Amino acid sequence: MNEMTIWVPIVVLATIALGLILKLHQDRKYFYAKTFFVRADNNNLIVKMNLGGHYLINNTVVAQNPKAPAHFAVEEGTYTYTSEKITLAPEKRITADFADAQGLVMNDIKNTHVSDTSTPATELTVTPGRQLTWRNKPLQAMKQGKLVSLKDYQAIVDKKQRPSEAK
Repeated sequence: MNEMTIWVPIVVLATIALGLILKLHQDRKYFYAKTFFVRADNNNLIVKMNLGGHYLINNTVVAQNPKAPAHFAVEEGTYTYTSEKITLAPEKRITADFADAQGLVMNDIKNTHVSDTSTPATELTVTPGRQLTWRNKPLQAMKQGKLVSLKDYQAIVDKKQRPSEAK
């Protein structure tokens, strides 16, 4: 047996082990760079944060009464991270109003509002156990989930509000 056949498997195993250690370290250090879900009061909030300091939020507000008005908002912005909190600084937000929960499901938009940075910043609290909370509710990490981006939702809103073309 030559020396090369001994060292190749050792180098491969060492590389795999180093990769796993690096992955575990990054998962621990950047625990907040994921997609999270939380339900608080009448809000269903999905937050996606990336390592580049940008975030995307889809927020659905539906009252207990299905006939009450419902709202859906898409927000994009940047965030800053400290060991105690993550401050979300919105850059743009689109809010759509619906007559009721059924209108939300059918995407029957009644009214929309576009706002820029005037929306106040939201804070997510980081607990000592590295858990994120919003309004004292823990955020749950999601493995899968598709969020609607601001650009995509603006296209949907524009299409809904455009008068139908005559045939």
